[in-house]
Amino acid sequence: MDTQHLSEFTRQIGISFAPLLLLLLVVPVLVASFTIIFQMLWNMTMIKIFKLPWITFWEAFRLLLIAWFLIGGLSLHH
Repeated sequence: MDTQHLSEFTRQIGISFAPLLLLLLVVPVLVASFTIIFQMLWNMTMIKIFKLPWITFWEAFRLLLIAWFLIGGLSLHH
């Protein structure tokens, strides 16, 4: 494979996989950021008001998933 074919091949792959690569990088960062913010808000507020225990990152993530399911996060119709 000469350099012209190689550059054409990489250009095609780069263009077709760019949105997928962006999605694979951006979505986990956004989910982790939102979970950390939720965890911090919980640990600052709920402990003082309701005397509830501290939660970890994964407990906060699970609570967000439960809330998402309860508000129809897996709805297949619009």
